[in-house]
Parts: sequence; structure tokens; C-alpha cells
Amino acid sequence: MANGLKLKAPHVHSPTFTLMNVYDGKVPLYHFDLYRITGDDLFNIGYDEFFYGKGISAVEWSERLGSLLPKQYWHVTLKHRGEDKREITIRHEDPRD
Repeated sequence: MANGLKLKAPHVHSPTFTLMNVYDGKVPLYHFDLYRITGDDLFNIGYDEFFYGKGISAVEWSERLGSLLPKQYWHVTLKHRGEDKREITIRHEDPRD
């Protein structure tokens, strides 16, 4: 995603021990990892400003959002298909469809 957005981030990595990583560019990328995060943590950082702002939010463990999950989003699934191979599935979720 960072490459596609032409971000000048030398090292993009999962924010496992922080709430999120922010990568600045023409369009900012907000990278959340919800494995260790509660709903209260998201409210405390004002998650809605990131989810509904001018950037793109990438969320690992998005199922932990529950009712906070936006109605429209892209769901990306990565699967290991060998030591050097991955399968990527992308689907758009929109209740208007």
C-alpha cells in the first residue's frame, strides 16, 4: 500500500506494540494493528478522525472493530501459498450494493 501511495517511508512495518503508525505523503496512510487494542483505546485516539478523514486507514485484525467497522470498506486477505508466495484477495463491502 505504501508503495502504491508513493510514500517516502523507508521501513513500513506492523504497529504491533503501538496503536498505529502514520506514514505521511500526498495521501497519508494510517496503519492500525488491533491485536492488543480495545475499543476504549480507539476512542481515546479519536479513531474516527483517521477512518473518516483525508487519509487511508489500513487495519489489521479489523474484526475487533465490531460496530465501529465502517459500512463501506475494502477487505484484503493475505494467505501463505509457499515460502515466497502469497495469495491476495480483495473485496469491496458496501451495503448499497
